[in-house]
Amino acid sequence: MQLTVELPNDLTLHADPAREALEAFAREAFRTQTLPRQQVAQMLGLGRIAFNDWLKANDFTDDFYNDDDLRDDIRTLDSLQAAGYFSK
Repeated sequence: MQLTVELPNDLTLHADPAREALEAFAREAFRTQTLPRQQVAQMLGLGRIAFNDWLKANDFTDDFYNDDDLRDDIRTLDSLQAAGYFSK
């Protein structure tokens, strides 16, 4: 799908205004979780590693991992350790 956007004249002086607009849209779509991670990466034409680099460059952290997730992971690790999968 192709989308046409009319930009203000001062933006046309930027090196790559189309890319800037696309990245602004991508940042907002990712921030609001309007589009899933894979679709945002695909929209930007980036593979997984390049997309992770893009996220870091745009000050995104993986804040979808919360305290409850950490507690679940600790419980899982404790049960694996108790089952002998890890040495103490």
